[in-house]
Amino acid sequence: VLSGMQAHQALDGISYGKGCAVIRMIANYLGIDTFMKGVSNYLKANTYGNAKTQSLWEHLGKASGKDVATIPDPWINSHGSPVLTVQENPGQNEITLTQSRFLSSGDVTKEDDTTIWHIPLAIKGLAGGQNAILSTKQQTFSGVDNEFYIVNADGIGFYRVNYPASRLAKLSTQLGKLSLSDKISIIGSTSALAMAGASPVT
Repeated sequence: VLSGMQAHQALDGISYGKGCAVIRMIANYLGIDTFMKGVSNYLKANTYGNAKTQSLWEHLGKASGKDVATIPDPWINSHGSPVLTVQENPGQNEITLTQSRFLSSGDVTKEDDTTIWHIPLAIKGLAGGQNAILSTKQQTFSGVDNEFYIVNADGIGFYRVNYPASRLAKLSTQLGKLSLSDKISIIGSTSALAMAGASPVT
């Protein structure tokens, strides 16, 4: 039985905010119409009954034809969130993404960095990039437009992106190609990484 304080901590604003962000990320990955269809089917199937969370993921998976059930678990059941470190391979128009746990305190140990998130990437500047997903510790994506690309387009995903300094400098000259959400997401990630000591303030 939870005490009042434990219940408050388990159901605080941060928990709800994280849950909302994960649902928003999944909805964007599936497409809003598909997501709403899955939710509608879930509600119809469980009318006047009790349901487990797994039932929602199953209905979303059936509606989309995608393996939705693997996506939310690490976000819901693990502390922190992922940060994707971008390594550019410009000669091949490739980027390699490596995921690791991010904590704002910056004190992640090697033993605490074992979670593998299934991360919808939404890469702008890659054909089919809206459907790209990272489900391993590291993966290389080919066909990236080296002139302009964004990982986590419009900041929909609940994760940080650590770009090389040269890419940040290039993006600063391409502000007209960035949405307001892109700008907020890039500044937010860069600021959080610097505050955590994971990247230089300069």
